[in-house]
Amino acid sequence: MGAGPPPLIFTPGSGAATLNQFFRESVGACELGGHRAMLVTNFRGQVPRSLPDNVKVFSYLPFSKILPRCSCLVYPGGIGTMAQGINAGVPPLIVPHAHDQPDNAFRIKRLGLGEFIYPEFYKARQVTRLLRRVMGSPATRRYGATHVGSLNSEAAVERACNLVEGLQVRDPCIHFRTTGQRSQGCRIHERNKG
Repeated sequence: MGAGPPPLIFTPGSGAATLNQFFRESVGACELGGHRAMLVTNFRGQVPRSLPDNVKVFSYLPFSKILPRCSCLVYPGGIGTMAQGINAGVPPLIVPHAHDQPDNAFRIKRLGLGEFIYPEFYKARQVTRLLRRVMGSPATRRYGATHVGSLNSEAAVERACNLVEGLQVRDPCIHFRTTGQRSQGCRIHERNKG
Protein backbone atom coordinates (compact mmCIF):
# COMPACT_ATOMS: atom_id res chain seq x y z
CA MET A 1 0.00 0.00 0.00
CA GLY A 2 2.72 2.46 0.91
CA ALA A 3 4.81 1.88 -2.22
CA GLY A 4 3.32 4.82 -4.13
CA PRO A 5 0.23 7.00 -4.42
CA PRO A 6 -3.00 5.65 -2.91
CA PRO A 7 -4.43 2.94 -5.17
CA LEU A 8 -7.91 2.63 -6.61
CA ILE A 9 -10.11 -0.37 -5.87
CA PHE A 10 -12.17 -1.94 -8.64
CA THR A 11 -14.72 -4.59 -7.70
CA PRO A 12 -17.82 -5.83 -9.51
CA GLY A 13 -19.21 -7.33 -6.29
CA SER A 14 -18.67 -10.71 -4.70
CA GLY A 15 -21.12 -12.63 -6.90
CA ALA A 16 -20.23 -11.16 -10.30
CA ALA A 17 -18.57 -13.82 -12.42
CA THR A 18 -19.02 -12.61 -16.00
CA LEU A 19 -17.74 -9.03 -16.02
CA ASN A 20 -14.63 -9.47 -18.18
CA GLN A 21 -15.35 -6.16 -19.90
CA PHE A 22 -15.48 -4.32 -16.55
CA PHE A 23 -11.98 -5.49 -15.68
CA ARG A 24 -10.59 -5.00 -19.20
CA GLU A 25 -11.81 -1.38 -19.29
CA SER A 26 -10.72 -0.79 -15.67
CA VAL A 27 -7.18 -1.92 -16.45
CA GLY A 28 -7.26 0.28 -19.56
CA ALA A 29 -8.30 3.27 -17.45
CA CYS A 30 -5.43 2.59 -15.04
CA GLU A 31 -2.98 2.49 -17.95
CA LEU A 32 -4.36 5.74 -19.41
CA GLY A 33 -4.39 7.53 -16.06
CA GLY A 34 -1.22 6.01 -14.62
CA HIS A 35 -3.13 4.72 -11.57
CA ARG A 36 -2.16 2.01 -9.12
CA ALA A 37 -5.07 -0.36 -8.63
CA MET A 38 -6.35 -3.37 -6.76
CA LEU A 39 -8.86 -5.54 -8.60
CA VAL A 40 -11.08 -7.52 -6.22
CA THR A 41 -12.95 -10.57 -7.50
CA ASN A 42 -13.75 -14.12 -6.49
CA PHE A 43 -13.53 -15.10 -10.15
CA ARG A 44 -9.96 -14.55 -11.39
CA GLY A 45 -10.90 -15.82 -14.88
CA GLN A 46 -12.66 -12.55 -15.72
CA VAL A 47 -9.47 -10.49 -15.19
CA PRO A 48 -7.12 -9.96 -18.16
CA ARG A 49 -4.18 -12.40 -18.03
CA SER A 50 -1.59 -9.73 -18.64
CA LEU A 51 -1.62 -6.86 -16.14
CA PRO A 52 0.63 -3.84 -15.79
CA ASP A 53 2.91 -3.82 -12.73
CA ASN A 54 0.77 -1.16 -11.04
CA VAL A 55 -2.36 -3.38 -11.05
CA LYS A 56 -2.80 -6.36 -8.69
CA VAL A 57 -5.63 -8.89 -8.24
CA PHE A 58 -7.10 -10.01 -4.91
CA SER A 59 -9.88 -12.44 -4.09
CA TYR A 60 -10.57 -10.55 -0.86
CA LEU A 61 -9.60 -7.32 0.86
CA PRO A 62 -10.76 -6.12 4.29
CA PHE A 63 -12.46 -2.95 3.06
CA SER A 64 -12.78 -1.44 6.52
CA LYS A 65 -8.98 -1.40 6.77
CA ILE A 66 -8.04 -0.77 3.12
CA LEU A 67 -10.57 1.83 1.94
CA PRO A 68 -9.30 4.72 4.11
CA ARG A 69 -5.96 4.35 2.32
CA CYS A 70 -7.39 4.37 -1.24
CA SER A 71 -7.99 7.20 -3.68
CA CYS A 72 -11.22 5.89 -5.23
CA LEU A 73 -13.64 2.95 -5.07
CA VAL A 74 -15.16 1.69 -8.33
CA TYR A 75 -18.01 -0.73 -7.66
CA PRO A 76 -21.67 -1.50 -8.52
CA GLY A 77 -23.24 0.52 -5.71
CA GLY A 78 -24.40 -2.15 -3.27
CA ILE A 79 -25.48 -0.75 0.07
CA GLY A 80 -22.88 -2.56 2.20
CA THR A 81 -19.88 -1.44 0.18
CA MET A 82 -21.42 2.01 -0.15
CA ALA A 83 -21.63 2.33 3.64
CA GLN A 84 -18.01 1.25 4.04
CA GLY A 85 -16.88 3.69 1.38
CA ILE A 86 -18.76 6.60 2.95
CA ASN A 87 -17.40 5.69 6.37
CA ALA A 88 -13.86 5.65 4.96
CA GLY A 89 -14.31 8.93 3.08
CA VAL A 90 -13.18 7.42 -0.22
CA PRO A 91 -14.89 8.91 -3.29
CA PRO A 92 -16.76 6.38 -5.44
CA LEU A 93 -17.35 5.82 -9.10
CA ILE A 94 -20.43 3.62 -9.18
CA VAL A 95 -21.25 1.25 -12.05
CA PRO A 96 -24.85 0.23 -11.18
CA HIS A 97 -26.26 -3.01 -12.54
CA ALA A 98 -29.50 -3.96 -10.75
CA HIS A 99 -31.65 -3.88 -7.62
CA ASP A 100 -30.94 -0.86 -5.38
CA GLN A 101 -27.71 0.05 -7.17
CA PRO A 102 -29.08 2.66 -9.65
CA ASP A 103 -30.92 4.44 -6.84
CA ASN A 104 -27.84 4.32 -4.60
CA ALA A 105 -25.72 5.73 -7.44
CA PHE A 106 -28.14 8.59 -7.99
CA ARG A 107 -28.14 9.43 -4.27
CA ILE A 108 -24.32 9.41 -4.08
CA LYS A 109 -24.15 11.82 -7.01
CA ARG A 110 -26.91 14.05 -5.59
CA LEU A 111 -25.10 14.23 -2.24
CA GLY A 112 -21.91 15.31 -4.04
CA LEU A 113 -20.02 12.25 -2.81
CA GLY A 114 -19.11 10.72 -6.18
CA GLU A 115 -20.10 9.89 -9.74
CA PHE A 116 -21.72 7.03 -11.61
CA ILE A 117 -21.62 5.54 -15.08
CA TYR A 118 -23.92 2.90 -16.53
CA PRO A 119 -22.25 -0.37 -17.59
CA GLU A 120 -22.96 0.12 -21.29
CA PHE A 121 -20.87 3.34 -21.23
CA TYR A 122 -18.05 1.91 -19.10
CA LYS A 123 -15.10 2.40 -21.47
CA ALA A 124 -11.51 3.13 -20.47
CA ARG A 125 -11.42 6.73 -21.78
CA GLN A 126 -14.74 7.67 -20.18
CA VAL A 127 -13.74 5.99 -16.92
CA THR A 128 -10.41 7.85 -16.92
CA ARG A 129 -12.25 11.16 -17.31
CA LEU A 130 -14.68 10.35 -14.49
CA LEU A 131 -11.90 9.13 -12.19
CA ARG A 132 -10.08 12.41 -12.72
CA ARG A 133 -13.26 14.30 -11.85
CA VAL A 134 -14.07 12.22 -8.75
CA MET A 135 -10.54 12.16 -7.33
CA GLY A 136 -9.74 15.76 -8.25
CA SER A 137 -12.89 17.41 -6.97
CA PRO A 138 -12.36 19.47 -3.80
CA ALA A 139 -16.15 19.44 -3.28
CA THR A 140 -16.29 15.63 -3.40
CA ARG A 141 -13.44 15.40 -0.90
CA ARG A 142 -15.06 18.03 1.35
CA TYR A 143 -18.50 16.35 1.28
CA GLY A 144 -16.88 12.96 1.81
CA ALA A 145 -14.92 14.21 4.82
CA THR A 146 -18.12 15.39 6.50
CA HIS A 147 -19.52 11.83 6.41
CA VAL A 148 -16.42 9.91 7.59
CA GLY A 149 -17.40 7.69 10.48
CA SER A 150 -21.05 8.75 10.28
CA LEU A 151 -22.38 5.27 9.62
CA ASN A 152 -21.99 3.64 12.99
CA SER A 153 -23.86 0.32 13.07
CA GLU A 154 -23.73 0.04 16.87
CA ALA A 155 -25.28 3.50 17.22
CA ALA A 156 -27.95 2.56 14.64
CA VAL A 157 -28.90 -0.58 16.58
CA GLU A 158 -29.02 1.42 19.82
CA ARG A 159 -31.27 4.03 18.18
CA ALA A 160 -33.59 1.36 16.76
CA CYS A 161 -33.88 -0.31 20.17
CA ASN A 162 -34.67 3.02 21.81
CA LEU A 163 -37.38 3.73 19.24
CA VAL A 164 -38.97 0.31 19.76
CA GLU A 165 -38.81 0.69 23.52
CA GLY A 166 -40.34 4.15 23.15
CA LEU A 167 -43.37 2.57 21.48
CA GLN A 168 -43.98 0.52 24.61
CA VAL A 169 -44.02 3.67 26.73
CA ARG A 170 -46.39 5.53 24.40
CA ASP A 171 -48.60 2.52 23.81
CA PRO A 172 -48.76 0.19 26.80
CA CYS A 173 -51.12 -2.12 24.90
CA ILE A 174 -48.54 -3.03 22.26
CA HIS A 175 -47.66 -6.08 24.38
CA PHE A 176 -51.27 -7.28 24.11
CA ARG A 177 -51.36 -6.83 20.34
CA THR A 178 -48.15 -8.82 19.87
CA THR A 179 -48.62 -11.56 22.49
CA GLY A 180 -52.33 -11.64 23.25
CA GLN A 181 -51.63 -11.07 26.95
CA ARG A 182 -52.68 -7.87 28.65
CA SER A 183 -49.91 -6.11 30.55
CA GLN A 184 -50.43 -4.08 33.71
CA GLY A 185 -49.78 -0.92 31.65
CA CYS A 186 -52.45 -1.90 29.13
CA ARG A 187 -55.07 -2.46 31.84
CA ILE A 188 -54.28 0.94 33.39
CA HIS A 189 -54.35 2.59 29.95
CA GLU A 190 -57.75 1.07 29.16
CA ARG A 191 -59.19 2.23 32.54
CA ASN A 192 -57.92 5.76 32.01
CA LYS A 193 -59.33 5.96 28.48
CA GLY A 194 -62.77 5.58 29.50
